[in-house]
Amino acid sequence: MKILSFGHIPSSVGGRQNSGLSNVIYQLAYFGAKQESVEMTLAATDVFIPKIEKDNLTILGWTKGLLMRHAILHIGTTLKVALNVIKSKRKYGVLVSFPGLFLKSLFLDYAIRRVCPNIVHLHGANSILYFPLIPKKMKLVVTLHGNVGNDINLPHHEIHAEMERALCSSSRIDMLCTISTTIPIILKNMYGEIKPNYKVILNAYDSSVFKYIDPISHSKLTLCTIASFSKLKGQERVIEALEKSGCDYRYLCVGNITNADYNGLKEKAKNIDFEWLGLKKPAEIREILAECDYMILPSSSEGFGLVYLEAIACGVPVIIPKNLPLALEGDILNKDNAIRINGCSAEAIEEVLPSLPKREWNRKEVSQSIISYTWDNIAKEYRNIYSSLIK
Repeated sequence: MKILSFGHIPSSVGGRQNSGLSNVIYQLAYFGAKQESVEMTLAATDVFIPKIEKDNLTILGWTKGLLMRHAILHIGTTLKVALNVIKSKRKYGVLVSFPGLFLKSLFLDYAIRRVCPNIVHLHGANSILYFPLIPKKMKLVVTLHGNVGNDINLPHHEIHAEMERALCSSSRIDMLCTISTTIPIILKNMYGEIKPNYKVILNAYDSSVFKYIDPISHSKLTLCTIASFSKLKGQERVIEALEKSGCDYRYLCVGNITNADYNGLKEKAKNIDFEWLGLKKPAEIREILAECDYMILPSSSEGFGLVYLEAIACGVPVIIPKNLPLALEGDILNKDNAIRINGCSAEAIEEVLPSLPKREWNRKEVSQSIISYTWDNIAKEYRNIYSSLIK
């Protein structure tokens, strides 16, 4: 089976991203390439050389010269791409960058022609933008890594909702995969139906990196958040809660932030023991977690939330809003590794803060409480889907 995955990948493997989504896209492709009878190619929109080989996985990248030659050689397709971009821009407005979608669409067409896959695997609700470019003879798998159409903390969430609605009503998708059992329920409640066949396949975490680490002795209770700054992720709400509660805790943040956002956050945290540590590699994050008592991520919406599992695997209990998909996913999170709070608001965070020093945790038991969902097993589930589609 020839599978073409399309997306972006982490900087650690040659891309330009540092998001959880980029890591998931890469891991699914990397471990998918190890499966029997699977020939996997990942067309990475943020790789600017023609090709990278990672064991069994081929990663295609692009250059301006490569896309220019492709556009000239396939002028009819280029016009089709331009028309599709114009239509998409009219429909989805600010969520569509004309030059960005045009170049990525040309790159996808280039990859399809080069690989001639049986199946194209796209990621996210914005994959709807690329459907007109995929030949009808090819099967289409889409993985939806979360739902954000109802999250008021996300700019233009109502336009994201229109993309999600279009995805749910599409007859072009052969299989829609979601990364939690809660997401299909939310989608049905919001949009009334899910027309494509769908399947829930949970995400995994890299247990070779995120595993138990002995805690480092420290004098002050320490919280950390691991996420790039945004209103959605809630770092500002943690600071507000710490300020109001009067709890003298240390608060560390790991992730990307602009200078303007950092300056504004620093001003709001002037009475708090606060430090923004910037982007860190996975092994560095594990070392930071050794200094922390809790990992708190009060997101207003979240896909799967790998960072919660990664923290627990290192022995650090997590604080999570009780309505997020992972918090509702069976017993993955439990009383031995997590505290569920009443929501993502500063008030919900403030409510739990005073009780944190009184709670006792055995960090080795915290680490052992998490089920090790391996990428290899997740990739096998996708392989079974691929196989069923081309029989």
